[in-house]
Amino acid sequence: MTSTRPRSAPSGTFVIADVEPSVQVAFPIEADAPTFGLDRPTRLLGATALPPDALPSATGLDHVLDLRSLLADACHAKVMAGRNWFGHPPIVLVGEPGFGRGALAHRIADLAGVPLVAAAGAETEATAEDVGLRTMNVPVPILAMTLTRCANPIVLLDLADRDLTPLASRRLAEMLDHTRTGRWLHEGLRCVFDLSHVSWIVQASRRSPTIAAIEAVGGRVIHVAAQTDVREDLRRLSTAQEVARRGGRSTTEPHLVGDILAELQRRFLRDSPSGRSLWDYAVAFADERGVGA
Repeated sequence: MTSTRPRSAPSGTFVIADVEPSVQVAFPIEADAPTFGLDRPTRLLGATALPPDALPSATGLDHVLDLRSLLADACHAKVMAGRNWFGHPPIVLVGEPGFGRGALAHRIADLAGVPLVAAAGAETEATAEDVGLRTMNVPVPILAMTLTRCANPIVLLDLADRDLTPLASRRLAEMLDHTRTGRWLHEGLRCVFDLSHVSWIVQASRRSPTIAAIEAVGGRVIHVAAQTDVREDLRRLSTAQEVARRGGRSTTEPHLVGDILAELQRRFLRDSPSGRSLWDYAVAFADERGVGA
């Protein structure tokens, strides 16, 4: 089921069909099974992120080449399959705190135009203990879809420096395995759910058996390390987003954010300018190209 929704795109960019697709997520196996409203058409968002190299260019962390490549491949795969919504394979960001893994996940969601719901590893453990029992505990991806009314949100799962129990690791891997989650049964809720459109970003401080279980079902492990220019990259990206947001514009326009960021990187290649200098130059660049306030 689809509904028409007007959408604009920067001149000269690749445009995908002007529709907002939707999908049924919940399939009750008993008449009184709770579906949380997901048995009705639920939105699939993020078409504006799919044009070639739009999202990877706007993330602003070109030195994380594996992540840039993964996002580009994911968007390309959606276009080639004719699927007019955003999604990516499970991503595991492994590294010490301070790199900005959580901020990066929020940035991807913001640029892609999909909601993000954050959860802790402990929530997954609680769900694992209940699967197979007649309980009403709601797994994280189902809760995320219910809260956002979106079938393809990003779930940001923070494992911190801990490992999950073997049972929880196995249940988590089952929820991330797109070859099995098209029809995922929760016996406690007496309902079958389609989890296949949910994208996962897991952040962890180190490798662990849980990470290995995610990798075994197609998850991509990306090691990140703080670099001296990371804070500067984030500062410039934030400036680009704020300038792009002027006049009611949305930062979900990847090309606009990417163009401003690229110009800031070019102009201040080896400098660390003040915030005012960054802002003034970004505004002048945007105004010169007719963006305006």
